Amino acid sequence: MASSVCFAVPFVRQLWWWLGLRPVSRQLMAGLLAAGKAVVLNPGGIQECMGMQHGSETVFLRKRHGFVRLAIQQGAPL
Repeated sequence: MASSVCFAVPFVRQLWWWLGLRPVSRQLMAGLLAAGKAVVLNPGGIQECMGMQHGSETVFLRKRHGFVRLAIQQGAPL
């Protein structure tokens, strides 16, 4: 799952869909989990990606815990 901004450019949008990426939304994520599909996301977003440092693990989860609630509701493992 990726930010909806990644799907703004037509050719790039088709490439992402072909590779299996989908825009992040509660409804789409719930549908994929209900269908038994695996969902992979980076809850820290771009802030977490840009803050990566070699030999260090930093996770940004403040106000980003809705995916945990959704996984529990759908019975999906984390």
